[in-house]
Amino acid sequence: MFKRITALILTIGLAAALAAQDAGTSRADARALWENSANPASWGLSDAWYASGVRISWQLPADMASLDAQDIEVILAIPLLNYHLRRLPDGTMTHDVTSVVAVGDSLSIGYRTYFSSSEELFSRIDYGLLWRPNSLLSLGFTVSDPFADDAVLGLGLALRPLAAFWPAGGHNLTVSSDAVYSGGAFSMESIGVRLGWDDRLSLRSWYSFPGNSFGLSLAVTAGLGTFAVDMPELSAPPLALRVSSSVQLVGSPADAGATTGFPLVGVGNCLLVDGRDIIALTPSPSSSFFRAGSDYSFDDLVRSIYRAAEDRAIAALVLVDPPAFDTARLQELATAIAAFQAADKPVYVYADNLETGQYSYLAAAADYLVLDPNGSLGLTDAAWGNFYFRQLLENIGINFYSLKSHDTKTAGNPFTEYGVTAAEQAMQQRLLSGRSQQYYLALDNARPDLADGAAALFARGPYLIPGRALDAGLVDGLLYREEFDDWLEERHPGHSLQGVADYLDQPDLAWGVDPFARTVAVVHLSGNIVDQPGVAGASIGFQAAELLASLREDATVAGIILRVDSGGGAVMASDRIAREVRLTVAAGKPVYVSMADYAASGGYYIAAPATRIWAEPGTLTGSIGVLGLSYSATGLLEKLGVNFDSIEQSGSSNFGNPFLPVDEGDLAVTAEWIEHVYGRFVAVVAEGRGLDPARVDELGRGQVWLGSEALENGLVDELGGLEAVRQAMRDELGDRLSFVDLLPGSPTDFSLLNLFMVGNRLDAIWSLTGLSLPADLSRGLRVLGDLEELGTGCLYLAPEYLWRD
Repeated sequence: MFKRITALILTIGLAAALAAQDAGTSRADARALWENSANPASWGLSDAWYASGVRISWQLPADMASLDAQDIEVILAIPLLNYHLRRLPDGTMTHDVTSVVAVGDSLSIGYRTYFSSSEELFSRIDYGLLWRPNSLLSLGFTVSDPFADDAVLGLGLALRPLAAFWPAGGHNLTVSSDAVYSGGAFSMESIGVRLGWDDRLSLRSWYSFPGNSFGLSLAVTAGLGTFAVDMPELSAPPLALRVSSSVQLVGSPADAGATTGFPLVGVGNCLLVDGRDIIALTPSPSSSFFRAGSDYSFDDLVRSIYRAAEDRAIAALVLVDPPAFDTARLQELATAIAAFQAADKPVYVYADNLETGQYSYLAAAADYLVLDPNGSLGLTDAAWGNFYFRQLLENIGINFYSLKSHDTKTAGNPFTEYGVTAAEQAMQQRLLSGRSQQYYLALDNARPDLADGAAALFARGPYLIPGRALDAGLVDGLLYREEFDDWLEERHPGHSLQGVADYLDQPDLAWGVDPFARTVAVVHLSGNIVDQPGVAGASIGFQAAELLASLREDATVAGIILRVDSGGGAVMASDRIAREVRLTVAAGKPVYVSMADYAASGGYYIAAPATRIWAEPGTLTGSIGVLGLSYSATGLLEKLGVNFDSIEQSGSSNFGNPFLPVDEGDLAVTAEWIEHVYGRFVAVVAEGRGLDPARVDELGRGQVWLGSEALENGLVDELGGLEAVRQAMRDELGDRLSFVDLLPGSPTDFSLLNLFMVGNRLDAIWSLTGLSLPADLSRGLRVLGDLEELGTGCLYLAPEYLWRD
C-alpha cells in the first residue's frame, strides 16, 4: 500500500513556465488539487484529510529530459492547512501557505500568504470565500493583497445545469466564469466548461480573456491518485505543457493504519463491516458530542450496504465478527445484505464466535462462512427469563402494588409477583414460539441443503466445538484470520478492505443538496416516553410533540417518517405526540412509521394515528394497555424504628403517600383512572387503524405482539425496515426527496431531576464513598430509577429492554 502511495507522490512529468496563478483555474470550480490555487477557500470543502502532489512544467519545444531549467512544484495539504512550494527556472523558491476553515458543508473561508527566497516574509496576503448553497450553484470570492494600492477583487461563478433534472449525474457538467474588479472597473477573466465521468475522468476547457487564448486540461483518477495533463495556452505559442500527479486520502486519519488500511477507490474493493466498530443505534444529534465515541450509526451501516450494492467499485462485502443487535435490527440488516447479494456480489463472513441472532440473520446466508479453529457457534433456541423481586422487597419492608388494566400488562410484575404468572407465561410462550419460527425460517432459507432441518439443528446446539458446526454444514470452513485474508486475496487480487466509516466519507461530487428535492423529515424517537422535554436519542418527551407541530406547519417539509424504538412510558407525553401525528395526517401530510426493535404500549400509542406503519417480523409491538405502580414503605420504616406521623386537612390530603398504610379508596381511584386511560388508548388505536373498538380491545389488554403477528392483526401495514419506508415515501412523493434526520430533545441526558430519582440517587450517593457498586446492583438501581421516571402510563418492559446496557 505505502509503495503505491510513494510511487504516486513521486510521479513526475513534463511542463512549461507558469504565471503566479494557474491559467484557467476557477474560483468557484476547484475539483483537482492544483485547482485550489485560484481561491484560498477551496481546500475547505474538500473531502480529503490529506493530499500531496508534484508538478513540473516547461515550454515547448524544450529539452524535456532536463529538469534543471524547469518549473517544479510540490503541494502538501492537511485539514485547515495547505502548503505550496515552487522552484522557478532561475532557482528562486516561492512559498505560499493557505489556512482554511469550513463552516458546515457549504461554506469555507481561507487566507493565503506568499513569500519567496528573494522577498520578506508575508510579502502578500489573499483572502477567499467559497459558498455552495446547493447542487446547482457555486460562488467564489477573493481579495488579493487587500492592503495594497492595487488590491484586486475576484468573483467566480459556476453552474451545473444537468443537476436541475439529473441529480445523480449533475456533477458531470460544469460551466464557470471568472471576473475581477480592479482600478474601478470590472473585467472578464475566463470562462470554462468541465465534462466529467463520476470521479474517474475530468476534461476541462477554458478561454482566457487577458491572453486571448484557450486552455485544455485532462485528469484521470485511479485509486488514490490523480494524473493530469494540461495545456494552458493552446493558441499562444510557445505552447505550455504541464503534467502532474497527486494523491488524496479520504476517511478518518485515525483509521489510516488500521485493519482497513488506506481507503482506495477502485474496482475490486471489499466493504468491511467489523464487529469491533462502535455502532450507535440512532444518528448523532448535530448539536452535541455525547455520541462522539461511536464510529457510525446503525442507519449508516444499512445505508452503506445498499449503496455498495450499486457501487461498481465494491466487489464484495466482508463481515468480521458480525455486530450484535436485537432481533428486529438484525432482520433489517439481513434485508440489506440480501439486496447486496441480489446484485450478484458475494458476502464473506469470518468470526471468532457467533451467537444465535448474528448467525441466523447475518452469517448463515454468506457465500463463504468460516470460524476460527478455536471458535464456537453458540446456536441455541429462543428462551425467556425474568427476575422477580417481590420477596426481596417484602424482606426489607417495601410492598409494590400494580394497578394495571389487564393481567397481560406485565411491566410491573418483577416488583409485584413472586414469579411468572399464568397470563404472562402464556404470552411469553407465544412470543417465544414465533421468534423460534423466525430463526428456523431464516436458517432454512440461508442453507436449504442442510441434511437436518433448522429446528433439529437448533435443538442440538450450541456447537462449542467448531468441527461439529462444520460437520453439520452450518459453516463452510475453519481458518485463522491470516488464512482467511490470504483466501480473500486469491478471490479478489489487489483488493482493499474499506471500513464503513471511510466508505461513507468518500467524496460526494455533488456540491450540496438538490434545490428541487422535497424534504422528508426522519424523526428518531428512541427510549422511554417521559413527561419532560426528552433527551435526543435517549428519551422521548414534549419536544417531540413540538417538533411534529412545527413540521406540520413547515411548507418545505413534504412528509414525515417516525423511527420509533420505545417500550412506552408516560401517558401525557404519549397522547400529545399521538395528537400531533393525527393532526399532521389530517392536514394532508403523510406520516409513515418505521418500527425498530420496540414500539410497544406508549411506543405503539404514538404510532397508531400514522398514515402507514412498517415493522420487522421480530419487532415487539402492541401492548395496548395501561400500568400504574405504587408502593408502601411502612414496613421498612418499622424495621428501621422510624415513625411517620401526618396531619391532613381532608381525606385526600395523603393520597398515595407511601409512608402510610395503603388506602383502598386511593387504589380504587387510581384503578378508575387507569380504565379511563385504557379507553382513550383503545379509541386512539381504533381511529388511527380504522378498526372496531371491540376488535382493538381483543388485540389489546396489554398483549405484546411480534411484528409478523401485528401485520396479521391489522396493527401494522407492512413488514420492512427504514429503507423500505424511505422507498414508500419516494413512491408517494416522487424520487427527488431529501431525507433529513431529526432527534427531538435536549442534546445531553444531564438533568438535576435525575439526582432525585430513587435509583440514580442511591447510585450517586454510593459513588461518593469512592467505591463502586456491584454491576448487577447498579443496573437494578438504574432500572428502579427508570421506572420512577416513567411514572404511570402506557408501558411495556421486555426483560431484554428493561436490562439493556
